[in-house]
Amino acid sequence: MAGDAVDKSIHVELPSDAMSATIVIEPGLDPALVTVEVCEAVLSDRKVVITGEVKKAIVSLVKAYTDNPEVEARSQVATGSAPVHGEDERIEFEAGLVPLEDDSEASTVSHYDRSSFKTVSSGQRLGKLIPATEGSDGQTVLGKVLSAKAGRSLGLRTEESVTLSGDGVIVANVDGLLCYRDNLLRILTILEVPEYVDFSTGNIDFGGDVEIRRGVRDCFIVTATGSITVRGLVEAATIRAGLDVRLEGGMAAREKGVIEAGRDLHARYLDSVKGTIGRNVEVMKELVNSRLNVCGEMRSGRCAIIGGRLVVSGACDVGIVGAGGGSPTELLVGRIAEVDELRDVCRKLHPKVEARLTRFRGEFETLVNCAGKLSPSQAERMTELQYEVGTLEGLIQKLEEAGQRLDDLQNKYAEVDLSIQTRVHQGAKLVLRDMVVEFKDDLKGPFRLTLDKRGEPVMTDLIRDTPVEVRTVARVYPYVEDQEQNEAGQSSRAA
Repeated sequence: MAGDAVDKSIHVELPSDAMSATIVIEPGLDPALVTVEVCEAVLSDRKVVITGEVKKAIVSLVKAYTDNPEVEARSQVATGSAPVHGEDERIEFEAGLVPLEDDSEASTVSHYDRSSFKTVSSGQRLGKLIPATEGSDGQTVLGKVLSAKAGRSLGLRTEESVTLSGDGVIVANVDGLLCYRDNLLRILTILEVPEYVDFSTGNIDFGGDVEIRRGVRDCFIVTATGSITVRGLVEAATIRAGLDVRLEGGMAAREKGVIEAGRDLHARYLDSVKGTIGRNVEVMKELVNSRLNVCGEMRSGRCAIIGGRLVVSGACDVGIVGAGGGSPTELLVGRIAEVDELRDVCRKLHPKVEARLTRFRGEFETLVNCAGKLSPSQAERMTELQYEVGTLEGLIQKLEEAGQRLDDLQNKYAEVDLSIQTRVHQGAKLVLRDMVVEFKDDLKGPFRLTLDKRGEPVMTDLIRDTPVEVRTVARVYPYVEDQEQNEAGQSSRAA
């Protein structure tokens, strides 16, 4: 009878996944029949594994029922363990370093000075390859092993642009754009922008070449240590390249856009652009109202130079100079802009030093004339003036020597060779190193302008290959750096 009572009043709840076992003792059973041994036997009948932890839980359950047999006692005495699956092999990138995952347009950003393209530098630590883990098996309360799945290998592939060390550290070998796609980790030395450079990309500062398939919007900045190619239109933006710049759609800068190229510039057209080009320039159609310094040659036999100021250090070949409407156009050939700037500094500084020297000399000579009557303070002042006069005389000599060296530098490295293929318009100002040639009327090309050994302009008709007397078709006068003086000189000679 006692056994039947136990069987009816003590039972085990076992869910289908066998991840727990709960003993339930119905109220009203004689506490003397409720023992640890009885509860263990009930569990054993259900194939539950009896562990030390299970025995402790049974003891607590038995005590709870014995203390209050009129209330159902219930306790989860056994709990299974789920398997812990292994973690897959993965890359932990350094903080703030998110690689480009594919060739699609990068995520949106909202400021000019933020870029969605994350560049890295040679030697920079990129992250670490974290190995896969095996995981640990689980077990049901019935003792069945639940196998864990081992972590999977990433199958990481790398190129020579990155180094993966034995301890998993990843380091960049070159400057460029970090790219991770299809388990291939590499650094791109060419950045391809599929659309516009705008708020979707932010400004770009890249250690390599940049290719932009559309254009560059207003106020954005594209900087590259290599070359920059833009297939579409560049608006009032800034383009800076360590090597070449190629603008296949041209540039409409509205007097705000800037181009800086360490080497060559090739453009369909340029409108209201400021820039410095380290070597040669080719403009296919028009150069309008722009201020450009070219350190090499201008090879643009079909280009019209309309308005603005173009300074070319080497040979210059263009189609048209000036415009029928009289748009002020200056074309300076055989001049180096940086040298001109330094010469201008010397030129402006010289009269200031001369004026100061004249003043000090006058004061010094006054004191010399009354040398026998000098007070101690006057004698001290005379010594100071003597030092100042000597210093200023030395400074003037250095300015004159610097000016001469700059002239020699310009004469040595700048070439005066200007060819105009189609036409030069009246009023267009051509400067051949230190001489201005300003045509009285429109003149049809092709013709060539150079300087003879005396520094005088020489003109050649390129069709007949015959010389033309320049002064019969143009006003010729020395070029003066200061604009007002230059215009005054021009007016006096015209009169």
